[in-house]
Amino acid sequence: MLRTLLGVCFWVGHRRAFYRRHPLSEGAIVAELCNLINANLPKDLELLCEQPYSQFVHVGDETSKFTERSRVDLCVCTLRDNARDAIKSCKMLIEVKRGSSSKASIKSDLARLAEVKRQRPNLRVVLFLVSERSRPAPYVTPKGFRSKRLYALEEDDLFVCKVLSAKKAVPALTDLDTAHYACALEVLRKKKR
Repeated sequence: MLRTLLGVCFWVGHRRAFYRRHPLSEGAIVAELCNLINANLPKDLELLCEQPYSQFVHVGDETSKFTERSRVDLCVCTLRDNARDAIKSCKMLIEVKRGSSSKASIKSDLARLAEVKRQRPNLRVVLFLVSERSRPAPYVTPKGFRSKRLYALEEDDLFVCKVLSAKKAVPALTDLDTAHYACALEVLRKKKR
């Protein structure tokens, strides 16, 4: 995962060198993350894209955060002969957001991941936050390192968000607030006291 995060930071810088007036779309970031994750996956794992949440959790009732059409960006599964068997052996779900997304949009994805964690406690759920020319506060400190605190999910007392890793690519002669960042935020169940 660390190589993937660092790789996407440098890729953002590379793309920005060509198209600095055109921010990258979330779809372009997801596509590059697919390339980078696939390049670094062990041989016994595979990456699946745009899988319905209904393959992993119960969806569709009035309290659900999902609809029948809701899809997860990426999932890492044990290598199997067909996708259905692979999904049964899923290890991690990954949502991807641009750093410039609204706080409400980021919180919504974290809440959806918390719902997955509630229904599938052994499944790792992670949000990749990729930021172009801005430090994604509060998840990255002013010195450019990952924040070590836990972030409460407002709607849910059972889950928190933790920054697993934060990587950056800093253009020459600029400050850390204008670097390109990629963070991995994992949703975890709170430890019982």
